[in-house]
This record gives sequence, structure tokens and C-alpha cells, in this order.
Amino acid sequence: MVFRTAALACVATIGLSGAVHATTLVTTRAGLAANDSIDWGQIGPASDIRYNLPVTATSVGGVTATLDYPSPFPTISRFDSGFDFGGGFPDGEHLVYAPTGEFFPLVISFDSPVKGAGANFEPGNVSVYTAHLAAYSAANTLLGTVSESGFSQGVDDPPGSAIFIGITEATADIASIQFSVDFNKQPFAIDQLSMVTGATDVRDVPEPGTMALLGAGLMGLTVLRRRKNSRAG
Repeated sequence: MVFRTAALACVATIGLSGAVHATTLVTTRAGLAANDSIDWGQIGPASDIRYNLPVTATSVGGVTATLDYPSPFPTISRFDSGFDFGGGFPDGEHLVYAPTGEFFPLVISFDSPVKGAGANFEPGNVSVYTAHLAAYSAANTLLGTVSESGFSQGVDDPPGSAIFIGITEATADIASIQFSVDFNKQPFAIDQLSMVTGATDVRDVPEPGTMALLGAGLMGLTVLRRRKNSRAG
């Protein structure tokens, strides 16, 4: 039996531009309300061979994601759940696996910022663990971090029992995300990455003060035009 505890997190930060960044934990794929996704099967076949990083993959909607693992030996493995990877992922999922012995985050960078992203997550060993997902801006500014705890029984986990960890941001400012786990030297895997793309950045919307000034200016032009017309008559 697998238990999960979700530490709901909502972190607000204010950047130099004055924009407010708020990140929120999402614990189900349906709750993320994604409109795009990346299937890791395109990286290559599942095998014991490690793929040298960085590698790229393209979403259904055309967003290019670059995977990297900032360790001295940056590699990942490709497995398929239910075949060469036993555990709580749904059967047949194409997985990327951050190998053991190197305690570094799995970094996924996007060529076009997104509003949210998430995936099913499971460590490679039997343990109680906490998964973390951090979001960064294009300037590599931390927008926020969310965490979710779980318990993995390894191959005894029933399919579909892996936790889902996702993060959303108030604006489409997420240029990269980082998956990690708090258990030192613990390997972990993620399945298909779901994403929320195409959001409108609130910084493109004029602030109330700007709208008021614009309205006052238009009113002044209208009054001036009426005066000119009355004099001409």
C-alpha cells in the first residue's frame, strides 16, 4: 500500500519588474489542466544504455525541452514501465531515469516559457521520500519550489500509484524546472511531462493607474475637439 502526503505550497515573489510570481503545487495530472505534453520515448529506445546529456525532446505543441543533469557524468537512462522498470507508473509509460550515485536535480529547460508542468515521479529504491519541483525564470531566478511526500515499495507498487508532482505559476514565466528527491544518492524516474502553455503574461496588461491616465488623456482630447468644433461653427 502506498501513502502520499502533499505539502501544499504557494510562494509569492516580486521581481525587479514589479511582477508578482506565485507558484502552486498540483498533485494530479487532471488538476494541472495541461494543454501540451512531451513523450520521452523520442529520446531513444529503452535499454540499460545511458544517454549522454544534454538531450532534447519536442512537445506535441512544438515546445522544445532540453534535459540536463548537472553532475560530473551527466547521463540518463530510458526505461518503459512494466517492462524494464517495475513500480508505480502506469504500464507502458516511457520514462527518463536519473541514475544513482549522483545527487543532482534533473533539469528541464524550455525554449518557450510555460505556465505549469508536472509528471508522475518515483524513486528507484524502496523508501519514504519527498520529491521536489522547482521553477526558474529565463534569468535563472527561482520562482518557487513545491514538495510532495510518498512511500515507494519498488516493484511491489501497483501500477498507477506513483505520485504526481506539478507546479504552476501565475504568469507564463517558467523557463526551466528541476526535479529532485531529498534522499541522498537516490535515483528517480519521471514519466510523460504535462505542460500548460500559451498563458498571457500579466505584465502585458496595463496597470489601473496607466488605464486611468489613458482615459483622462482621451477625455481631454474629446473636450478640446468639441471646443474647436464650436469655434469653427
